Amino acid sequence: MVRLLLSFGVGAIVGVGLMFLSHMTWRARSTLHREQPMSDAAKTATEPTHTDRTFEFTLNAPLKRAAPLFGADREREWAPGWNPAFLWPTSPKDQQGMVFTVGQGERTSVWIAPAYDPENGFVQYAYVIPGVMTTLISIKLTPQDHLTHVAVRYERTALSTAAKELVLAKADEDSQSGPEWQNQINGYLGSLSK
Repeated sequence: MVRLLLSFGVGAIVGVGLMFLSHMTWRARSTLHREQPMSDAAKTATEPTHTDRTFEFTLNAPLKRAAPLFGADREREWAPGWNPAFLWPTSPKDQQGMVFTVGQGERTSVWIAPAYDPENGFVQYAYVIPGVMTTLISIKLTPQDHLTHVAVRYERTALSTAAKELVLAKADEDSQSGPEWQNQINGYLGSLSK
């Protein structure tokens, strides 16, 4: 009987030991294969490139006169080379929901205006260059006596890793666009009063 108990005891100890060893082996393997948190550098390498730039300037005209110039059709009046091809409405007309294309070198971007409310000083465009980048442009116009303060925000996202450098270059351009827009629009407004 003692022999039976001893055999049972040794068997139980060996069994528990094997179970413990098996459990420890499983834990070691799962620890080795567990996803480790990504470093900031690794996250940056795999996340899409996104930029957010704002510039501001003042126009020499009241809001009622300045705001309509931020419509896609009316922009032709002051922006050299700007020539959108309207898809909707088919006859160019600045309105919320307008859809148009713009040639950009060998690529074509597709634009939509999710918001077009010049009376309240807010215009917004979203465009995509398929496979390259998306851009959201938000324009806020605020009356300042007989002048208009303009704040423009560009948010760009690369749609491929190959587009990273283009998005970063465009963001640099966006940061410096205020004086150019101010000069072009004020120059146009000044030519109307002559």
